[in-house]
Amino acid sequence: MKINGRTLFFFIVFIIILLLTLSPINDPDFWWHLRTGQWVAENHTIPHTDPFSYTANGEEWVAHEWLSDLFIYSIYRLGGFGLLMLAFSLIILGTFLFIYFSCEPKSRTFAAGLVLLLGAAASLPLWGIRPQMISMLFTSLLIFLLERYQQKRKKGYLIPIPILMLVWVNSHGGYLLGLGVLTIFIGGSLIDVLVDWIKHKDAGVNPQWNTILILCGTFLVSLAATLVNPYGLRILTYPFQTLTDSSMQQFIVEWFSPDFHDAAMLPFAGLLMLLVLFGLLGSKRMPTVRILLVLAFGFGALTSVRHIPLFVVVVVPVLAGQISSVLNMRFSENKDSILSRLRLPEVLGVLLAAMLVFTFIRVSNKQSEVEETYFPKDAADWVLQSGLEGNVFSSYTWGGYLIWKLYPQQLVYIDGRMDVYSDDIVESYQHIYYAYPDWRQLLDQSPTTLVLVEPDSELAVAMQETSTWGIVYQDTQSVIFSKHD
Repeated sequence: MKINGRTLFFFIVFIIILLLTLSPINDPDFWWHLRTGQWVAENHTIPHTDPFSYTANGEEWVAHEWLSDLFIYSIYRLGGFGLLMLAFSLIILGTFLFIYFSCEPKSRTFAAGLVLLLGAAASLPLWGIRPQMISMLFTSLLIFLLERYQQKRKKGYLIPIPILMLVWVNSHGGYLLGLGVLTIFIGGSLIDVLVDWIKHKDAGVNPQWNTILILCGTFLVSLAATLVNPYGLRILTYPFQTLTDSSMQQFIVEWFSPDFHDAAMLPFAGLLMLLVLFGLLGSKRMPTVRILLVLAFGFGALTSVRHIPLFVVVVVPVLAGQISSVLNMRFSENKDSILSRLRLPEVLGVLLAAMLVFTFIRVSNKQSEVEETYFPKDAADWVLQSGLEGNVFSSYTWGGYLIWKLYPQQLVYIDGRMDVYSDDIVESYQHIYYAYPDWRQLLDQSPTTLVLVEPDSELAVAMQETSTWGIVYQDTQSVIFSKHD
């Protein structure tokens, strides 16, 4: 297969995106996902109550990401951090491939490639080895299938959707987005049919309901598929509980609105500005469904940073189409150029080999260093070697890591699973960690045996002034206090 300018350019674009995905793991929640996957694999069941903390132990836990967690642990067990990183790199790359193929063929210009890179930069801060990436992939795949159905009217594109929803509901709570996307396609199609009927009703044209009825049928079958999960009907209310949970809104930065003073948010701002600019300059009308998707996901992205990658999924094809209607940036195909003498398999093989070498070197050299920098690795190793058992109070961001390192010998006070912990537990954690006047009373009332926090934290400073707790371990990253007998 010979290679042309367009193919080579977009191949380079996707190689750049793939390389951007390769980075060491520093997500605090990754570690409890990894432990949950191990728990599912070893117990051959799915948790319904919390096994990892001593404050909410035995309380309801809707582990809606259990399948993702099992996937994460299985890949880790098979090939360690390197293979795990590569697997999620390919998941992210797959997302952008579906975004690219959702662009109209005549919109796949040089500008579209640059928009893809801008979209990658906008979503980059949210990338990682996390179930959200699976939701991002499934959203792009779902939109791709639905648009192909609308363009070609072939029902075969709808057949995989219920299967997709079945896997999605067991992989991440974002499955609700899938039902939302289906609803938007139904609503957009309904608007188009009604507008067309109003325009031509004098000519005796009857509304064409077939497409809408087929989409409604797909929605109902997909909704039924979401009920095939370990939690039954409970899974339908869980996403709304998450979206309205005050503790999650307060603790998890990803739920905050974008801060455009943060340089990491500038690519997202760039997408918004380009969308407005070429929307004003362009004369091409976008399909109703795409307009509704941009409005819905744009609102979500402005409400929460967490939704920016999903906004990228829907806005890149729209923006590529707007730009192509204003600018002529097509590729010239010169059959006598040096590119015409290159062959894609050779180029692909060389770049893929280079990428794999790059992955191995980066993971091998950086992962251990990142773990020691962001998490209390040495302190956790000391606890394991000491043979201590019981309960450990730590900072919220370290809870997930300690679940991976210390469970089942040690249970944690709190971690990133904010849906598990009641408001009272979260409030008590804040009072203890920030050394409010009642911190000692709250800590003594809890069955805590060790306190593992940062040496410069308010709690560490306050505990050094008491005679009840003493330091048993300390390094530059963390300090461990144990209660005197």
